Amino acid sequence: MLMSKTILLTPSSPGPSEPCMAHAVPASAHGPESIAGRDAVGHDGQGDETAEAEAEAAAAAGLNPAILGSAPDPKHLCCHCCLLLRTPVQTQCGHRYCQACLAQLVRQRHITCAKCTDENVFDPHLSILDDTKAFHDRAAQREIDCLSARCINEGCPWTGTVKEYWSVHEELCEFSTLPCPFQDVGCTAKVSRGELSRHEETAVPLHLRLLLAPLASLRSALLVPDRFALENGAADAGAVPQRVGTVDSRVRKLEELLDRLNINGGDGGGGSGGWNKADSGINSASLASISPRRGQAGAAKGGRKKGAAAAAAAAPAGGGAEEEAGAVVLGRLARVERMLTAFENIVKVLDRETERVAVAQRETERQRREEQQQLHAAQAKMREVERQLAAKEAALAELRGRLLSLEAATFDGVFLWKISSFRQRSRDASEGRNLAFYSPAFYTSQHGYKMCLRLYPNGDGAGRGTHLSLFFVIMKGDHDALLPWPFKYKVTMMLLDQDRREHVIDAFRPDVTSSSFQRPVGELNVASGCPLFCPLARLQGQQRQAYVRDDTIFIRCIVETDGV
Repeated sequence: MLMSKTILLTPSSPGPSEPCMAHAVPASAHGPESIAGRDAVGHDGQGDETAEAEAEAAAAAGLNPAILGSAPDPKHLCCHCCLLLRTPVQTQCGHRYCQACLAQLVRQRHITCAKCTDENVFDPHLSILDDTKAFHDRAAQREIDCLSARCINEGCPWTGTVKEYWSVHEELCEFSTLPCPFQDVGCTAKVSRGELSRHEETAVPLHLRLLLAPLASLRSALLVPDRFALENGAADAGAVPQRVGTVDSRVRKLEELLDRLNINGGDGGGGSGGWNKADSGINSASLASISPRRGQAGAAKGGRKKGAAAAAAAAPAGGGAEEEAGAVVLGRLARVERMLTAFENIVKVLDRETERVAVAQRETERQRREEQQQLHAAQAKMREVERQLAAKEAALAELRGRLLSLEAATFDGVFLWKISSFRQRSRDASEGRNLAFYSPAFYTSQHGYKMCLRLYPNGDGAGRGTHLSLFFVIMKGDHDALLPWPFKYKVTMMLLDQDRREHVIDAFRPDVTSSSFQRPVGELNVASGCPLFCPLARLQGQQRQAYVRDDTIFIRCIVETDGV
């Protein structure tokens, strides 16, 4: 039975600044020779240190010039990587490099400045690259940091400065595309940073199968005849060392993969009957954290490999040594099989849990779609109600206007027009803000001619600035088709004297040849009347109170339809 051991597989996904780092390759992808070769490199430490240094240099290389949105100034580009300088340093010869690029060149023994050679200005004393004699070019750093920048990730609207880009946004952009943390075991998905967590949660079954595939493959590859021969004695004693070495190499590959998966805890008990989700320590929250660990080879792995190699080397010494080596390998194989059984049980439970979560997610998605449809329907109804309300408000405004017009309208050809706030209207006209205004419509009869008056408080035409101008206007009516045209009734217009009854009167008979009295084609005909209707001095002198009282004047219009 597998005891309460938490199996934690720690992710080590590359950050946004690690596009060029060399990822560790799963042990199952190599044969015994490649594993042994890698162990040899690991012993002296030089290969790992070199790879790490190169990875760091690649991560710290210059910035993509495309973030500027225009062609960069050549002085802002690194002489090695040809990208926008990141932490610029200036060498003795005056050329600029990224700090990481210069360190990489010195480490790789490229000690001469290639730019000096290209420009044919090589100096044996100054063109030698030495990172200890280079200095941080703060002036160039400030120039570059202040440049305007934009994010080059598709769909990202971010804009700012270069400093804001490399110091903050570059590592936080939700639109940057990252490989799946499980790429080392076969997941080929590449998703944006914002969708990475969701991908890890939804792809748990796939990732577990990818993790278990090498284990299952290796277990099936462990030959049963070799194991039987080790348990019961091989017919050919000389073949035992070879079989021990074969099994040992396969076990070493399996242990390599298990170490990469960072399995915590000791040997688990075999069998699936006593295993459950609580005993394993696996929960849904930890599923997204399962990921292969790159490039880690602990002291324990080295010890196990040395023990296996020693057992295989001691096999030819005698039958006892061979049996002992076979027992060691079989013991380790049994341990691996117990772990594999535990993994299989975990996958079964996780498959059930994933299916349950998937069903719940589908139900939630269905409810969300229904609610979305209801929301769209409600929004459509709201838009329709708003449209109807706007139409009703427009109709109501039209009705109000018509009501006001009908309240002021007369149907006997006699119209009395009360004009309030006359002083303000005169001031507006003299200052050019509102030169004229119309009266409400009036009629000669219920179905007769439709007419109105037009008043210029500061005069119009010949009377501008000296007289009050008053005009008569024929309007387009509802019954014009039934009326005789042209209009030929006598029109009398009066400015009423509110005190002594000395009205200002002007009367005229229409000119039947004028277009002003023909049947209207538009809403209004051309106005016709008297530009010199009343001198403004008469409204401003001693007689002012007779015509303007309480800031109000009255104008009467009479259309004489009798006798025609």
